[in-house]
Amino acid sequence: MITLADHLPLSAPLTLMVDPSGHCNFRCTFCPTGDHDLLKDVGRRAGYMSLDLFAKLMGDLGSFPTQPKTCLMYLEGEPLMNKGIARMVAMAKDFWPEMRVEITTNAALLTPKMSADLIAAGLDHLRVSVEAVDDIGYRAITKTNGDIGNIIDNVYSFRLTRFYHRSKCTIHAKIPDTGLSEDDKALFRATWAPIADTVNVDSLFAWSEHPETQ
Repeated sequence: MITLADHLPLSAPLTLMVDPSGHCNFRCTFCPTGDHDLLKDVGRRAGYMSLDLFAKLMGDLGSFPTQPKTCLMYLEGEPLMNKGIARMVAMAKDFWPEMRVEITTNAALLTPKMSADLIAAGLDHLRVSVEAVDDIGYRAITKTNGDIGNIIDNVYSFRLTRFYHRSKCTIHAKIPDTGLSEDDKALFRATWAPIADTVNVDSLFAWSEHPETQ
């Protein structure tokens, strides 16, 4: 735990946020990244960060007197869509071994190979964004043929791979409280508590001050 007041003014960022992917395999109703027409209207391009650019970022951190404590490898897209994501994690740990590297993912692409690659790369924390408690909810929110069973299986496989490789990578599962019933919340906790190290029902926040987001 870091008490920010004890470190002000900061000589270097405490946290670095890197967005490996501007694309997402879901089209969630609440997320601008999934609205392709909106992105086109505002002229926001979608792409993938290159390994060369990521290497430059890691190297440039050396210009600070101290390095960030944490590297968050996600922002507006699905990081696992970047085919170089595991190499990026490994690169970050090679440059700055003490820096904590985290990924937030919807876990739909968390295949056994991806799990093994991320754990071998030295990932410290996997945060799973759970969108619903059943298939009907997944399909309505993500606008895909979402399968909650597939998400659960993928994260459980990650947990087993972590155990096999004696990794200390932690797992957190979270779901947004989009009007969830108490039964929904109980089902979420019952489903994910045996798989993740920690679980949470997150409160909502607005993307902007636009009336629609409120």
